[in-house]
Amino acid sequence: MKHVIKLVLVPVLLLCAGGMATAQPFSALWIFGDSTVDTGWYITASSGEDNYDYYLHHQPPLGVGKPTTSPDPMSVEVLATAIGLSAIPANQTNGTNYATGGAKDFRKNLATGDGFPGAVPTVTQIKAYLTAKHSQASSTALYVISSGDNDVTFALKHPGNKDYLTKAANSLANEINTLQQDGAKFILVAGLTQSFGSTAQKRKFRLIYNTKLRQKLKSLGVNYLWGNRNQVRKLIESVANPFGITNFTIGSTMCSGTCSACPVPMPDAHVQPAITTDWAYVCSTTTDAPSMPTNAAASEWADDNHYAAGSQKVLGTYFYCAAKNKWPTLSWNNNPTLPFDCTTVASAVK
Repeated sequence: MKHVIKLVLVPVLLLCAGGMATAQPFSALWIFGDSTVDTGWYITASSGEDNYDYYLHHQPPLGVGKPTTSPDPMSVEVLATAIGLSAIPANQTNGTNYATGGAKDFRKNLATGDGFPGAVPTVTQIKAYLTAKHSQASSTALYVISSGDNDVTFALKHPGNKDYLTKAANSLANEINTLQQDGAKFILVAGLTQSFGSTAQKRKFRLIYNTKLRQKLKSLGVNYLWGNRNQVRKLIESVANPFGITNFTIGSTMCSGTCSACPVPMPDAHVQPAITTDWAYVCSTTTDAPSMPTNAAASEWADDNHYAAGSQKVLGTYFYCAAKNKWPTLSWNNNPTLPFDCTTVASAVK
């Protein structure tokens, strides 16, 4: 009889142990958007700008390709690790991240200075995913969408196009609604940092975009988690921030090569014109990289537009904690691999 009991109990115990070890709240992590969540799309694709592509595709590998202090993780990679998944670019093996730097919501980049010509609009990214999945989104996966700031930049450059921001926000909201209708249940939409921006007009446009996007999502009946990046940035730039970030800007101050962890790359005879913005894409700790970061963990910025390791870790922690707060009944790991405890970002989690 004892032998029978052992044969019955051992498999049960193994199942329980295995269940605890592999407990995950989501079956997959799908990501759409711009450079705020791009984890290396252009390593195997062309950005459409030779000055960046020269470094991104240079041999031997430079370890570049993410808009941060590589190889440090992007925020969505921090989130992925915490939930036991990955955030590999969708154009690589086993990839689930469709985000491409320079992407606008629906408009393709065409003109010089309009952003990477190779960028895939966020709406197009979601459509490509749904086409690949035969319009069957997963009811157990987490979907993260972070887009809109490139649309704000475009609107600022084209003030005559008064309805552009509304059109951009509505187009993204409509596609997110399609994603939900096709089965998605867990959707995180990251908002723009509306309290920040180098000009009052930029701050105003970010607020308009956020408002229009949320209004449209509400009117469509989309059930989603609003990613409050605005409050997260306030935490990072607070005097008593608990994240160890000591090199940061305040409010509307524009970061430059003097406040970023990555220095502006020195001019190279092979690169014309020189890279003077978004240079985190070619920044890496690899010794032959054109830009090598310093003080990454204690820095807010990697370049003039993108977070360094310190801020990426804060934002990734926030994404995890906000999702756990929104959907508490899922199988959350009691000891996730997080850079910070959820209490450090509690004021941003609502």
